[in-house]
Amino acid sequence: MTQSDNNRSDNGNFRFRGRERYYAVAGRQLDEKTNDGTDDYIREKSKSEKTTIASIIAVGIVAVTLTGVSCIALSSAVPVKLPGRKTPVIDDRADLFENDEALEKEAYDFYSVTGIAPEVITVYDEDWKENYVSLDIYTEGQNADSLSGFVIVYSVPKSDAASGKYRISIYHARTTEAILNGTVLNGFRKTIKNDIKQGLGPEQAFTDAFRIATAKADKKINPDKSTRLGMFILALTPVLVVAAAFITALILTIRKYKRDRKAYG
Repeated sequence: MTQSDNNRSDNGNFRFRGRERYYAVAGRQLDEKTNDGTDDYIREKSKSEKTTIASIIAVGIVAVTLTGVSCIALSSAVPVKLPGRKTPVIDDRADLFENDEALEKEAYDFYSVTGIAPEVITVYDEDWKENYVSLDIYTEGQNADSLSGFVIVYSVPKSDAASGKYRISIYHARTTEAILNGTVLNGFRKTIKNDIKQGLGPEQAFTDAFRIATAKADKKINPDKSTRLGMFILALTPVLVVAAAFITALILTIRKYKRDRKAYG
């Protein structure tokens, strides 16, 4: 029997006598470490699978970084009184308020608790429709304080200002979101809507809205002990979840490193 008869071809894979060496493509050169069934080959190929000190350090760095970011998010989510930069403004351009003393008082009370100076503006629809495509864009353009702005524009049709028809737009800066969250703003709008529906004027509606908003803000900024504890636990939960996940990953990585070190020396 010739040498060529001893070498068999199975589906394009060539097999030779002696140490078993397999080729996916005919004519491929041998690697430096061929699979000869000895421990040398196994050890060589296992090096890339071993857990290293560098991988442990990498997991630790990622864990510290993401946990730190979560802590920063936690601190920004806790409501605190903002540093006041201006005083509240009541600008009744549509002449809808007969006596705005009560409204001014409630606006100042809100400012004293939150550090956010509201600006209440009344206008006619015709005042902004000519130059603005929407009341929201007009309202944002009235903001004089981009850091802690809180602008409320109340618009009525000039020809029928006493009909109870109105539009309202509210702009608030991002720095105020911990205090002026969705619950507070929706409650503010709802109070105005209910008062107008009951036949009260916009002045009384805004007065009531600020009084309720001030009470809600004060409860968030100056909560009692039980409420403060609940808020802290709720805000801390994401940080604990992130920390627990990475501590688990770090422990598993260290354990694998120890097993690999014991197995491969």
